[in-house]
Amino acid sequence: MKRLITAWIFGFFLAVTAVLHDISTIAGPVARELLERRTNVGIPKARPPSRTNNSRNINNADEILDHPDAPPAKRSADEEPDAILKTAETPDPASEKSDENTNRFSACLLELKKIARADRTTSPNTNDPKCVIPDPVILHRTNSRFPVNFTAGLTLDCPFALSVARFTDDTAQALARYHLGTAIDTILSGEGFICRRRNNAATGKLSEHAFGNATDWSGFKFADGGRLSIRDSTLVDEDEGHFLNSLRRAACGTFTTVLGPGSDAAQANHFHFDLGRAKDRKNPYRICE
Repeated sequence: MKRLITAWIFGFFLAVTAVLHDISTIAGPVARELLERRTNVGIPKARPPSRTNNSRNINNADEILDHPDAPPAKRSADEEPDAILKTAETPDPASEKSDENTNRFSACLLELKKIARADRTTSPNTNDPKCVIPDPVILHRTNSRFPVNFTAGLTLDCPFALSVARFTDDTAQALARYHLGTAIDTILSGEGFICRRRNNAATGKLSEHAFGNATDWSGFKFADGGRLSIRDSTLVDEDEGHFLNSLRRAACGTFTTVLGPGSDAAQANHFHFDLGRAKDRKNPYRICE
């Protein structure tokens, strides 16, 4: 039995030796080739010393960008040169002014339509380019409990039309009902816009009528059928005289120029109201004659 075991161990040893011999025969050339490759690998060169203190710790993106050895950062599509940005972002003054004027006109017309019937229109064409209404509207009548009509409609600048409509409802109508016991039905409004010089003179400054900033009232028609032409208050009865004088005085609180009978010969048969002296003045002086 011992001999059998010994023979079996000896045979196993011979088999293992044969297998190892075969492995060394196959793996030897491969091992030699790997060794040769390894011996031919070059030694990496040392990194050149930095121009800055190598002991510095760079901990964030800002420091990396500021580092002298860092490559220049690429500009993004949004980071154009200042000159290009300034060109692209420079607003067009003419366009901004146009938008501002449009918004102002729309706001004025919206406010006007709350108290009156009015329509947007275009500035009338004239032979004189200086005769222009900035925000032209046609004022037809007021919308109050006692509406007042304007004959033929008044072509006016919107801010002035708003002042006329308010004065008509809040003041003129109230004074008529108080002094005359009847309501105004229609104001005989002579002129709104007309391209002419002051007092129809051949030379001199343009009238405020040339900018839609003035109106002339020549008389009234009342709800009871009565009529009243504007003239010297001494030429009408007492109640009519009180009405005309009160209306004229009250107009001086709304308009900056108020003229009528007695001012000069040109105003003998109408009231002239305008806001010309309010232009570009915080505290305009007034002419109330």
